[in-house]
Amino acid sequence: RWIDLALSYNLNTSIFLGWHWATYNHLLTTEEFTTYNEFQCGFFFNSVVKELRQMYPYTQILYICYGPVASIMRQMFEDGNLPDIENQIGPKDESTSLFTDDARGHAGDMMTDMMGLVWFQILYDPSSNLIERYINRITTWNKENVYNIIEEGLVLNEDYNLKEEELTPESTTSSPTMEPSQQPSMKPSMVPTISPTSTETTEGIGLCFPNESLVQVLRTEKENNSQKRKVAIISMEQLQIDDLVLTISRTRTAIDARFPSIAYERVYSFAHYDPNESKVEYLRLLPSGLELSANHYVYRIATSSGSETGKGGGQFVPAREIKVGDDLLIYDDMTAESKQKMVTGIQNVHRRGALAPL
Repeated sequence: RWIDLALSYNLNTSIFLGWHWATYNHLLTTEEFTTYNEFQCGFFFNSVVKELRQMYPYTQILYICYGPVASIMRQMFEDGNLPDIENQIGPKDESTSLFTDDARGHAGDMMTDMMGLVWFQILYDPSSNLIERYINRITTWNKENVYNIIEEGLVLNEDYNLKEEELTPESTTSSPTMEPSQQPSMKPSMVPTISPTSTETTEGIGLCFPNESLVQVLRTEKENNSQKRKVAIISMEQLQIDDLVLTISRTRTAIDARFPSIAYERVYSFAHYDPNESKVEYLRLLPSGLELSANHYVYRIATSSGSETGKGGGQFVPAREIKVGDDLLIYDDMTAESKQKMVTGIQNVHRRGALAPL
């Protein structure tokens, strides 16, 4: 509707879409953070940008995936190659911190500048002399770092955009692909999970839940001329945008500090929504009854051998890697906290629907 409105005023309007980086990234390793951001670049391009370009073949629709800039800088910081940055997270001084908070993970000053330069280059395609003059005469950041970050950021975006004169209906059909990784998702069957959003592959549905999976939501209802919030258990198929759904929280501290806590968060979209898809294969994990696609991520605390799998006592892994005897993070509705529970069985089941809420 926004594109239609814009074109109704000016048929020469260009549209710009951007994709960010993972929030709460301190819960992910640098490798996971990088993979997540790169996957999201390709997923959003294939599922949204590509479709819009097919719908509007004579409109320039620019796309910038600037999230990988955060990945590049975090890796450089971890390797000790970012001398201007002293802290990964440090709200007190945004000029020397990569991120300014550990919740949404807002960018510090240097990251903001680097992303701005990538935007500037893609949106306006200035001469190389202009960028060089800025780096050599204006920026106070380490010049070698600036060159490297911009170069890598542009390489990751080079297949996403065509010049305006290159736009044809046929040219909108090409699309780069990325491998899946992690992304925060909702909690079906009363088990909190992390999901790398849905994507369709040659093997079928990628990262979804069936229609009948259950979620706990907090909804506002009218009662005696007043509005009250009530908890309800509904099927995934009944879940709506703007529902508050119980999921892993990055802002609350759990009673057991090793594990993430649980809170209600708003559903803002569906990465995949096909309730009519029939005979979709899912894994069913017992005793929780959680049903999810094999590539969906769950929080594994320990393997069947008894070893802990990641920093802070756990790690997000694809469901296909779970084995009987592994310990998962399970939501206990009696105590309203996350707890450790062993997987006692794994079944292959076929269900109707493929849904992936964000």
